[in-house]
Amino acid sequence: MISLIEGVAVRKGPDYLVLQTAGIGFTVYASMRTLNTIGINGNPVTLEIHTHIAQDSIKLYGFHSRLDLQVFEMLIAVNKIGPKIALTMLSHLDAHSILIACRDNDSNRLLAIPGIGRKTIDRILIETKQTAIQLFELHHLQDCGLNPAYFDAELQDILDALIGLGFRPAEAQQSINIVLKNSGERLNSTLILREALKHLRQHMSSHRE
Repeated sequence: MISLIEGVAVRKGPDYLVLQTAGIGFTVYASMRTLNTIGINGNPVTLEIHTHIAQDSIKLYGFHSRLDLQVFEMLIAVNKIGPKIALTMLSHLDAHSILIACRDNDSNRLLAIPGIGRKTIDRILIETKQTAIQLFELHHLQDCGLNPAYFDAELQDILDALIGLGFRPAEAQQSINIVLKNSGERLNSTLILREALKHLRQHMSSHRE
């Protein structure tokens, strides 16, 4: 299974490029957004790769970032959504925008993509919501300088602490999610706990008024 290719682009078509590495040329399909950033100028190119195996072919799909790749794989996991539709979506919207639209059930944003109808969009939104939420939180943690591999345990400790203070599990979890979603700074466990407590207390105060 090919996961990454570093090489030089020697040829481009409307939906693909040929990357040459170690004397071998690989045909890699990509979105227009990705293709538009790659020149035939001898500069090295590194692409994250999805290897798509069908009954009669093996195709490589290339992406500049891990997020692009993960959003592509999220989309093709939807029933009746193949690589062609996924690349069309990534050609017209960046991966982050697609992720937020799927997380927030924003059909209007996705309907702006030409060639994709309402029924297809509805199916995408239904089937990707949970994955979109997880991917968004994962990349938000990485952007904030946290290691997701250890963060599940840290979040559980924060949740346990809030429950120990008398908050219901559902409201404690919601407060943590709000802090993660809205924070624009580097996070640590102490800061998350403090901000989650602040949110919970503000919520309690507003209900008492």
